[in-house]
Amino acid sequence: MNNCKVLRRVAGVAVVLAIFATASVAHAQSAEQKKAAKEYFEQARRLYDVGKYQEAIEAYQKAYLNVEDPVFLYNIAQSHRLNNQPEDAIRFYKNYLRRSPDATNRGEVEKKMEDLQKELDDKAKGANKPNTPPPVEPRPAETISPPAVEPPPAATAPPPVVIDTPAPKPEGGRWRTTGFVLAGVGGALFVTSVITGSLANKAAKDVEKGPTFDPDVESRGKSLNTVAIVTGVLGVLSGVTGGVLLWMNGSSSGNAETASTSRLALSPVVGGGYTGAEATFRF
Repeated sequence: MNNCKVLRRVAGVAVVLAIFATASVAHAQSAEQKKAAKEYFEQARRLYDVGKYQEAIEAYQKAYLNVEDPVFLYNIAQSHRLNNQPEDAIRFYKNYLRRSPDATNRGEVEKKMEDLQKELDDKAKGANKPNTPPPVEPRPAETISPPAVEPPPAATAPPPVVIDTPAPKPEGGRWRTTGFVLAGVGGALFVTSVITGSLANKAAKDVEKGPTFDPDVESRGKSLNTVAIVTGVLGVLSGVTGGVLLWMNGSSSGNAETASTSRLALSPVVGGGYTGAEATFRF
C-alpha cells in the first residue's frame, strides 16, 4: 500500500516537471523567433531605403514567418507597390486589413488599393484597344501654278525720328510698398515654418514610439523638416529686408535720389549640409 502511494507521488512530480520543461522550450523558441524577426526586419528596412524592393520583400516575408505582425504585411505591400507590382501590392494590402481590421491607416490603405486597381484597369483597356492604322488622307489633285510675278519695289519710308526722353525717377513710395510686401511674405513664411516644423516633430515622435518602423512616416518627416528650415530662413530674411526698406524710406523720405539708386537682391544658398538664402543691398 505504501509503495503505491510513493509511486503515485513520483508520477505526479514527473508530470509537473514535464509541463515546466515544455513551457520553457516554447518560451525559448518564441524568443528566438522574435530575435530572428527583428534581424530580418532591420535587413529589409535597409534594402527598402536603397531601393532594392524585391530583396526587401523577401526579408519582410521571413520576418513575418517568425512573428505574425500585420505591419510586416503592410511593408510587403508597400515594397510591391514601389516595385511596379500592383496586383501583389493589392493582395498584401487586403491581407493587412484582414489581419488588422482596426488599423488606424485603413482609409489610406483603401485609397492606395483604389489607385492601383485604376492603374490595372487602364492598362487592361489599353491592351484591349485594337491597333487600327491611321486613316489615309486623299492626296490633292496636282495643279499648275502660274509663274510668279515679282511685285514692284515698294517706296522706302524715311527712318523714324527717335527723341531721347529722360526716364522718370522712381518714387520712394514704391520702395515702401516693396517693404510692406516683403514683411508680409516674411510673416507668412515664418508661420509656414512653424507649422511644418511641428508636423515634422510629430512624425519623428511617431517613428520613435511606433511599434514598428514605417519608412513613409520617416520620409514625410524629413521632407517637412526641410520645408520648415527653408521657409524659416526665407521668412526671416524677407521680414528683415522689408523692415530695412521701411526704415530707410521712413527716415529719408525727403531724399528721393538715394531711394531711387538703392538696389536689393535675394539669392538662394545651397551647401553640402544646409539650405538658405542671402540678401544683398547696394546704396
